[in-house]
Amino acid sequence: MTAVIIQVYESRGMDVDGLIQSCQTREDWGPTSTYIKPLSPLDPLVELYCTLVKFVAFDYNNEAGHRARKYISRLYGENSSEFTNLLNTPPILVMTSVPSREDGCHYRIVSACDVIFIDYSVIARWRSTLMDPGSIQCRSQLQLIKSLVVHELAHRIITYRMGWALPHDLVTFNKDTTLLPEQDKQSFLRMRNKLANDQTTPPKFHLPWRSSRKAEAGEWLEFKIFGGVVRVDGAGQATATLQHSRDTVSPLSPNMLDHCGTSVLINYVEEYPELAEMNHIILSPSSNQNHRKTVSGGKAQQRLCAGVKRVSLTRIQYSTGSSIEPPRD
Repeated sequence: MTAVIIQVYESRGMDVDGLIQSCQTREDWGPTSTYIKPLSPLDPLVELYCTLVKFVAFDYNNEAGHRARKYISRLYGENSSEFTNLLNTPPILVMTSVPSREDGCHYRIVSACDVIFIDYSVIARWRSTLMDPGSIQCRSQLQLIKSLVVHELAHRIITYRMGWALPHDLVTFNKDTTLLPEQDKQSFLRMRNKLANDQTTPPKFHLPWRSSRKAEAGEWLEFKIFGGVVRVDGAGQATATLQHSRDTVSPLSPNMLDHCGTSVLINYVEEYPELAEMNHIILSPSSNQNHRKTVSGGKAQQRLCAGVKRVSLTRIQYSTGSSIEPPRD
């Protein structure tokens, strides 16, 4: 029997670049770190992350759970043992400031390979709506956080599948930069990280309408699990939309977002075929380009991917010592 450890932290004042520079070992991402601190077990983000892990790893009676495991294991390829290891070791979730247009990120370096980052502002917008948990705004922000976790989880999987070695033309990318200002060094690191992902992610993991067939594992997994890529543009009062074709985005209705609040994961396109009939927001070329949260999923399957073993466990345990009992068969 296995206890699955959940770890959720917030930065002690550093942005993601500072954390990447300071945390040189995996121990630096633990509860004794001087750079991050664990959130309270009662924090809603901890509860949400525990729910996601529990659902994806151990709910064998839910069609959406089967779908999630199926596509996560496909990202891993034929190595089902690595997929089982993922279920036993969910990534560390760190809340910090992400100095870019991204809402979250994952770095392809050994010291941070098990860490995914979410920007403070995303969590703050969600928390600001929790006084009315049934509101469209709260449900919208909740769905955005779910999609972010799924997105960055995909990048972590690709790192494990393809390894940490950089493509040959990127090995010397950071050489001769010792005299550059620190901000430029961090920009180089982010650029190299993105290029490494672009060049090593298998081409089949791309959105179907991308003419260049450029691979993007995060968008691909969102597309397969949710039926599209979730967007929430603007402040905390914004409503979530779903991009499920090249040039159009459909607003998620209050009924759909209520469903999001009661179901951990939901494929909107399969559950709500009327999405194709709804009024769409037509995207301009500029708004559809280089937007991270920009995307209809395949038929759900009722079986677990062949070769993937069940994980036997006693509990899901948060890093501070509290625990959540697993579902009973």
